[in-house]
Amino acid sequence: MHTMRRRRLVGFALLCSAILGFSCSSPRGGGGGAPAPVATTSNAIGFSSGPPMNVARRDFASVTLTNGKLLVACGFDGTNVLSSAELYDPAANAWTPTTGAMATPRRFHVATLRSDGKVLVTGGETTGGTILASAAPMSTTPESA
Repeated sequence: MHTMRRRRLVGFALLCSAILGFSCSSPRGGGGGAPAPVATTSNAIGFSSGPPMNVARRDFASVTLTNGKLLVACGFDGTNVLSSAELYDPAANAWTPTTGAMATPRRFHVATLRSDGKVLVTGGETTGGTILASAAPMSTTPESA
């Protein structure tokens, strides 16, 4: 399972770099919850730090939306499996929580952008390690909208 987690983090970093032109990291400390991933935007000189997410999370799913924003859904905060999501806006260099939350918290899941622009979250596992066979839509509306 440790290899799967590492692959998801590496995959996320590659996705961010290739599609949005920035990279994200989620360093995992030794004792408790994981620090929040930090987005960085590239410039001619190198990389500069961006804002941390509002909720520290790992084991999340991410998808690039048609408007160029990055949706990061659910995950694990080191203690609890999460049902919330956040949007990263590269133009504003800011994270914003989304409205609503998944009915079932999950991690190790997949987020897919549908042709209609909506996001479908599938599978994963919930609290206690229960494997999920369900799928549900995820809100992509920022709280401030």
